[in-house]
Order: sequence, then C-alpha cells, then structure tokens
Amino acid sequence: MKIIFITSGVLPVPAVQGGAVETLTDALASQNEIACNDFDFTFLTIESKNIKKQIKKLQQKNNHYHCIKIPKTILAMDKTAFWVMNNFFKLARAKKARFLFQRLFFIYKCHCYLKQNPYYDKIIIQNHPTLLLSVLGTSYRLSNQAYYYAHNEISHTFLHGKLLSQCKGIICVSGFLKNSIRDHFKNYLFKKQELIVIKNVVDTDLFKKFPDNRITKVRARFGYSKDDVVILFTGRLIPEKGIEPLIIAVNKLAMENPHIKLLIVGATSFALKVKPEFEKKLLKLTQNKPNIKFTGFIPNNQLPQYYNLSDIIALPSTGNEGAGLTMLEAVACKKPLITTTSGGIPEYISSENAILLNPGQGHLQNDLEHALKSLIYDKNKRNHLVNNLIQNSSLSSYSDYYADFISIFQNQ
Repeated sequence: MKIIFITSGVLPVPAVQGGAVETLTDALASQNEIACNDFDFTFLTIESKNIKKQIKKLQQKNNHYHCIKIPKTILAMDKTAFWVMNNFFKLARAKKARFLFQRLFFIYKCHCYLKQNPYYDKIIIQNHPTLLLSVLGTSYRLSNQAYYYAHNEISHTFLHGKLLSQCKGIICVSGFLKNSIRDHFKNYLFKKQELIVIKNVVDTDLFKKFPDNRITKVRARFGYSKDDVVILFTGRLIPEKGIEPLIIAVNKLAMENPHIKLLIVGATSFALKVKPEFEKKLLKLTQNKPNIKFTGFIPNNQLPQYYNLSDIIALPSTGNEGAGLTMLEAVACKKPLITTTSGGIPEYISSENAILLNPGQGHLQNDLEHALKSLIYDKNKRNHLVNNLIQNSSLSSYSDYYADFISIFQNQ
C-alpha cells in the first residue's frame, strides 16, 4: 500500500529542526524501513538546510521524500507580516501568522504534486486542517482516502468543519482530543467517520536514565554542583506551556536558596528564528537572574542529557495539550515530574508517578511554588516518585506505535 504524508509545511521531515509531530513522523518512517510488509511511505515536506543530505544519509528504500523549496519572496512576505503584527501592532497571537504565505504556497505545491501523482492509496494530513485543501480538485477522494492526524486541538471554524467532515477518518493522540473534536464539530462529522486514538510514544532507546557517574559528569560540564537543585523545563516558549508562572515561582524560591536553578530548554518555534513579544517578556523576567539559563533550541538526540542532569522536571502546561511528548520523555528518563491535568496529559501520566496540578483553579503559580518546594527539600519524596516510575510506568515502543498506525489500513 502506498501512503503519502502531507507534513506541516513549517518544519521539515526528517526532523532536523525539531518538532514533536515531525519526530513522531520520523518514528513511523524508521519503523517502516525495517518492517517486512508492503507499505510504501512518501513525505511531502519543505526543503531546508541540509535536509537532502540527511535524506541521502538515511538511505531508505521504503520511504521517499519530496522536498518543496519555499521561494525567498514568500519567506520575505511572511517575515514582514510577522514583524508588523509583532512589533507594530504588538499582537499576542502574531506567531499564528508567521508562516501564513509559506503554508499557502506549500498547500498549492502539494496540490500540484497530488494531481501529477494519482497512484497513492491513502493520504495522511498532518496537524493542520487547511492542508486538506491540497487534495481538493485532484483525483483523490477525501471521503475514501484521506485521514487527518490531529496532535492538537483544532480551531472551531466553518472551513475546518467542512474539510474534516469530508475525511474518511481522524487519528487523535488522546481520548481527550477525540472527544474535543467530536463535540466541537458535531454538526459536521458523520457517524460513519472513523475517530481513532493512537497514543504518542518516545524513543526509549534514546530517552532513558543515565548511570549516576555519567550524570555527575554531565552536571559538571554544564556548571552545576552536587548541591544545586536543577529544575528543568523543556518545550516551546509560549504562554500555554506555563513557563511564565514557573519562572516567577522559581524566582521566589531562589531568593531563599541560591542553589535552586532553572534550566529552560527550547525556543518559541523550535529551530526557527522567531522571537515574539512573549519570549522578549520572559527574557526581561529573567534578566540579572544567574540561576536561570536559556539554552535555545536543542536537537532531539541531545535532549536526554538535559533530562538526566536535572533533579526535577516541571512542565506546567495550561493549554489543552493533545498529549505532551515532553512528559513522556521525562518519564522515560525516570525523573520526578510536576505537570498538570491539562487536556490529554492524565491519559499518559498517573498521579502515582508525578505531581499533577490543576491549572484551571486560577492559582497555578502558588501551586507550582508549593509543589517545587516539597520536592526540593524532600529528597525522599523525589525518590518515591522515581521508584513509582520504575515499578509502574510502562512506555510503548516505536514498533508498537507503528503497528497501531498501519493496523488502520491493513484490512482495507
């Protein structure tokens, strides 16, 4: 069976610039390459620096990549539009329009490719409903061949509803996301439409607990002593990730104890050079705070050392997460975790294995402060959470994830 993936049109596949969706797409590709079946994958992706070199290096036979180069004029139009909205109008959601023209161009080029190549059996649309527009006007039928792969909540617009209603199925990363889509688009979706849940996974060969002697060396390399308590945040620097109340909580705690450190791993949009007003606000909030460090974007294969050097991982998401990949990475590395009951997180993270805060009660900053304090000054509590993780948490593998994915199509 030939399956074509229409990726986001913002970040490339393979995931050389990061991205949770792109990393999971790489997982499907890697497993498809070693599987003994008749599935053939093609990925429509934007072209980026070194992407063709990376594709050539992979030397894959069951996977194919068609790279779409974005013209400089399109890039300039997006950059100008973002600058005006971010710096002139100072819109909080300016980043939403950062890749508007790029995505429209990508949709057009995907449409042209589908028209010229009518031999695929199924189409997977990745995480942005407007990408379904690329299928319209081709020989492909959305109702029989197209699946929308939802990793996040979808804006409730008429266009999105009409496009989703024409898909054969919608793949969701959590029961929360499935119910959200069904409830918000109930006037568009039909009973015959498949809504399928496939849980996210992480690479447990990559994300795992380091030996103690290696952790000591890594901490020393990053300038942390054995007396320091390192709190780690990983993810995009956007309001929905809860990074602002976390910084404020750590600042208050650090006034009493200079050994409390916060390491912030990530950027606003992965490896993309975008710095909206919110990120500038965070930089001001941490100005002259030597206990807080920003790393910027870190490639996926380097993240395990950051998880392992930390004492506590804080991922206080306030938005309705479909399913946070960073929480699973923390669990895989067997680290004490503070997160929230936001969205689909409780389907992945148990209250036995982590501290779960309710972000909807309006006092997340205070709750974070208390939760952090309880772990900073109680090493036994930290060890208890880690022991629970070792005994109770079982993470699915990439091969399980791939098996769940292709099972959708095996009887068709």
